[in-house]
Amino acid sequence: MSILVDTDWLHAHLGEPGLVILDATVVLPSPRFDGDYRVASGHAGWLHAHIPGARHADLLTDLADVQASYSFALPTPQALIQALANLGAGVGSNVVIYDRADGFWAARLWWMLRGLGIHAGVLDGGFNAWQRAGLPQHSRQPANTP
Repeated sequence: MSILVDTDWLHAHLGEPGLVILDATVVLPSPRFDGDYRVASGHAGWLHAHIPGARHADLLTDLADVQASYSFALPTPQALIQALANLGAGVGSNVVIYDRADGFWAARLWWMLRGLGIHAGVLDGGFNAWQRAGLPQHSRQPANTP
């Protein structure tokens, strides 16, 4: 698997053992005025529609050091590994990351994983490309948990 994965590749590999798909979306609206920094989890959008089998990787809480004095602080390596395990990613996993915002958040998570020596791919064009290709989508929380 290369760093950039296209929708055809991901669609062809859906359901394969070891494939872990992570939606790393964070909602960051344009500011209404200077200093108007509003950020929210992309979990609601993920619940509404996501790539089949995808899990929401929350960069605001589960994959961050929430005790830090600034946003998006890196968690300890142990905390990050545990958060990934909670998402179903582990030794031998093929991780593909996407978002709904031109790859910004997917690239952030890719960089975090790379720092641990974990290889992952980023879906080229993200969820928008998946939708444009007319590929299947799921909604709501999956019945089975990792």
